Amino acid sequence: MMGGDWAAALEPVPVGATPITDLAKLREIYAGNTMIGVNRFPDRPEFKWSEYQCRNGQTRWAFDGRLYPGRWNILDGHVCFAYDDIAEGTMYCFDVYDDGRGGYKLVDAMEPDLGFVVFVNPLPGDPLNVQKLDGGRCEDPTS
Repeated sequence: MMGGDWAAALEPVPVGATPITDLAKLREIYAGNTMIGVNRFPDRPEFKWSEYQCRNGQTRWAFDGRLYPGRWNILDGHVCFAYDDIAEGTMYCFDVYDDGRGGYKLVDAMEPDLGFVVFVNPLPGDPLNVQKLDGGRCEDPTS
């Protein structure tokens, strides 16, 4: 979706859509991949970001010229993130929906009516070298 139609990607998830909850499928989508994403909130502009999901459960989120190290995990069929420098490590969990066009839409699992959509487009590996921004300490190829 790099350079693509972000507005279409951020359309709401259709009513009655079923989230992906299979652990193996969610790990396939996230582990060892870079996400290019955009968030849209009803009360503020959208913002774009990239994030590398390390196979060992660490993550590196690059946004607005900063790198936010954290952790990701799959809990009860949700993909969850916590960042060291954001809200004291608060866990943010999302339901993941296949958008049918190669990307995924995420909806807040705890408060689905918040009115925002996150769209992610996974890229294999770390082509943007996000993990290298902190010296490459993120990836553990054996995990």
